Formats: sequence, C-alpha cells, structure tokens
Amino acid sequence: MPLWAKIYVGFILIGGVAGLFYYKNKGVYFIVGEFFSLLFTIMIFLYYYRLYPRPDSLIIPIIMFCYIIYWEVVENMKFFKEDLEVEPLSQIEQKIMIFVMTTFLLPFIYISIKLFGEYYQ
Repeated sequence: MPLWAKIYVGFILIGGVAGLFYYKNKGVYFIVGEFFSLLFTIMIFLYYYRLYPRPDSLIIPIIMFCYIIYWEVVENMKFFKEDLEVEPLSQIEQKIMIFVMTTFLLPFIYISIKLFGEYYQ
C-alpha cells in the first residue's frame, strides 16, 4: 500500500473514531451506521491492495460502496442539517466543508473504481 493510501486510511480511521465519540449523543443508529461506513471504507482499500482476501463476487464490494455513498451523502446530511439549524456556517466555512468532503471522497471513489475494474480482468 503506498504512503498516500496509508495516510488516507489513517485520516479516515481517526476521523471516524473521533466522529463516533463526538456524535455519540445521536444514538445507536448513527454509531452503527458510522461504524459500518468506516469499516467498509477501510475494507475497500484492503481489498484493492490485497491486504485482505477479496470476496469472490463483485456484489459484496458494490454493496459496500453503495452503503458508504448512501451513509456519507444522505444520512450524514440529515445530521449536519440538524447541526446547522443550531449553528449556521459562514460562506467560507461552507466552502471549506465542501472542499474537505470532496478531498476525502475522491481517493475512495478512485480506488473503488479500480477495484471494480480488477474483477473484470
């Protein structure tokens, strides 16, 4: 696994664990959902770099990918909207949030697409 991927997975792990502790008042639904999103994201990288045995079928990584996208885009937006109603963000903070989200999603999407492509080789 290249250094950038190790750093990326490390940031994902630290951010996920910090989020679990920070948002623990959101309830069991959020904690379980965030945990699976974190686990599946790390597993996609482990599958791609062959650090963990890949499933024989492409269906499992596709389901994991769909769950991560659903959780991060749909469910997290519900939680963020609730937080924003209490304390709105400035224009600069909104742009920073969009930049950070995009920065963290692009490597994951890139690795996922490469992983899916390897199933067809």
